[in-house]
Amino acid sequence: MFFLRQKNSLFIKNLLQTTVAFILFSISFIIYVYSEKQIDAANELRLNSYKLAGELRQSSDDLTRMVRTYAVTGNILYKNIIKRYWTSETV
Repeated sequence: MFFLRQKNSLFIKNLLQTTVAFILFSISFIIYVYSEKQIDAANELRLNSYKLAGELRQSSDDLTRMVRTYAVTGNILYKNIIKRYWTSETV
């Protein structure tokens, strides 16, 4: 009877240790998944910022080229393009 009780308590002890280890592992995994999602969101934001910076650089280059061309040629077509750009972008 004593041997059976000792075996039973050893089983319960091992079961509790396994359960605690499983719970800790599950919590660690949930924290890992949450961190990965935050990293993905930060990377997406970084990529969008990079794209917007490229668009800004390109539009700035285009506008600079138009202004310089207008200054050199005096062609009214370029002045109208610049006016259209400022009226459409500053809304």
